[in-house]
Amino acid sequence: MLCSICNSLQQPLTEKGEEQAVRQKENLAWDDLERSSETCYCCKVFLEGCARCMEQHDIRISDVKAFDISLAFSYTPYPKSELEKDHEDWPRPESWVDFPTGIRTSAETGSAQAFGKVLEWLTECEQEHEDCRQRSELRLPTRVLDVGLDDGIIRLHESSDESGKYTALSHCWGSIQILTTTKETLDDRKEGIPSEHLSKTFSEAIEITRRLGIKYIWIDSLCIIQDDKADWLNEASKMADVYRNAYLTIAATRSAGGDGGLFTSTPDLEVSGSTPTDEGYRIIFREQIKHVRMHESDDDRCPLFCRGWCYQERLLSTRVLHFGPQELFFECLTESQCECGGIYGHEIALPRQKLAYAKALYCSNMYYVAKVWRTMVLEYCDLSFTFKNDKLPALGSAARQVADKRKSRYLAGLWEDSIIKDLFWEGFGWTKKRYSPWRAPTWSWASIEGLVYYKDAPLTWSSTESSEGRSEHDLIPSSQMVSCEITPAGADEFGELQSAVLTLSGDCFDALLTYDPRAAAESYYSAPAKKITFWLTREDTAPFEMMPDYNLASDDTHYAVSATEVVCIRLSRSKGVYVSQQKPIVHRYLVLRLSKSQQGHYERIGSIEIDKQQTLDEKCLTRRSVSII
Repeated sequence: MLCSICNSLQQPLTEKGEEQAVRQKENLAWDDLERSSETCYCCKVFLEGCARCMEQHDIRISDVKAFDISLAFSYTPYPKSELEKDHEDWPRPESWVDFPTGIRTSAETGSAQAFGKVLEWLTECEQEHEDCRQRSELRLPTRVLDVGLDDGIIRLHESSDESGKYTALSHCWGSIQILTTTKETLDDRKEGIPSEHLSKTFSEAIEITRRLGIKYIWIDSLCIIQDDKADWLNEASKMADVYRNAYLTIAATRSAGGDGGLFTSTPDLEVSGSTPTDEGYRIIFREQIKHVRMHESDDDRCPLFCRGWCYQERLLSTRVLHFGPQELFFECLTESQCECGGIYGHEIALPRQKLAYAKALYCSNMYYVAKVWRTMVLEYCDLSFTFKNDKLPALGSAARQVADKRKSRYLAGLWEDSIIKDLFWEGFGWTKKRYSPWRAPTWSWASIEGLVYYKDAPLTWSSTESSEGRSEHDLIPSSQMVSCEITPAGADEFGELQSAVLTLSGDCFDALLTYDPRAAAESYYSAPAKKITFWLTREDTAPFEMMPDYNLASDDTHYAVSATEVVCIRLSRSKGVYVSQQKPIVHRYLVLRLSKSQQGHYERIGSIEIDKQQTLDEKCLTRRSVSII
């Protein structure tokens, strides 16, 4: 007989979709569960499992006053036969036959059990995934580490254009100094590297490489001469080949630095016993595994996902093995898998980014390719960098791959074949500021610290879908690019920049940028720190509210005073922001002010949208050319 708590979970399902549902019991007192467990074996099982989980995660039971219970069912892509095989040694009462089971994860991600799962994923990928199959051994990077399969000695190896199989490491450097190669230590590294000098992450990555029977591994800090600028620029330009040609990229996803390592341990919490009808059971309790999203900050659980360089490394790699905080998960050009099965498929946000990028490199729909890039920008812009000038170089190798696909010129993070649409990014959130010193032109999203936003991102439509008929893509350019002069800081056009000037020809009107503190409380675009709303005003029309690219009212070198004269150039018009055909025609403008540093040039400071419900006399528009730096 079920107790009152269990009976409450017998209520009709709360539908979440065709393939998942949930029963809930809200605001249950821990004391009530303890009392019920004295007579109800179901509550006893639940109480014991939860108590042991809390103990494992240093949560005191005395601190738990009330909680919610959710019994959730989600469709798993694994065949029933595989689930039954996985659980064949675990007795399950007949009365529980309809209760869904999950995949048991390895207790230690460095264990033989976990490595067996890795070999399964790799074998399936090599044998069944046409896009992932490497048809021959590929050229080694300039330098690799020989992991010492034969003699146990780890040494730096200069490849001299040799071919071979190797792994690559993606990791956070962290705040604790890790081993590097410099001009002074280069010869010593070739002689041999004592294992005790390696960080925990490096040692465990080498261990995985050896277990795979692979002779070489590429680790950036050891394979690039860190105090040689020319070598660094040369090797940075080859990142696409380094990660694409690696047999496997080993990702230290859970670690914030070299001392964190790859492996983690989450011991099984087993609860066993018998039902009132003497049927035996064994149950494993564990914390719910959360499959984090790339664009969400997750510094504590998966710090690698918050680092700018690591974003590109993941996209470029043919295969990535992530050592996460609770389980292993695997990505390739075809699919994503994890130990628990919850990350499977294209619909989950985490794998979707890599899968979408891989698809963009092979599909013929240029609308899709352009949209994937803008989605990447949204995901990438708020990531962290040790060196702020790396913002463009850290995406440069991915840009090089996309350039090969698009056959278009790359312009400081934007593209010539979609320049008008690419220009209409918006600053997103009031933590943003314009980076100083200069690293990118003001018309590029790379000039901003913090999130930026494109209205057609994140990715929501398939590579087979045309842009025709979708009003938010039905964009009619109103400006033309006259010229764009880009001067790289070095030989790599996808790396650091020295200068950039974009000249547009389009319909323009003049206005004044003014501050209106009175309307701040109602404004979506308000700066909370100073309660300021930014308006563009003219004598012949109502004011237009402006979306600033950064906090113009902040006291830094890019401060803009009230009553600043601005020029607004119309980029495009469209039927609307959203798919609904009921939206009015929207005109999109960039807002520019005269540069203080270069006479006759302008700087971008914001953007506006004007629809038919707002009044702007077309007679006030004049056709002119503006050069933006």
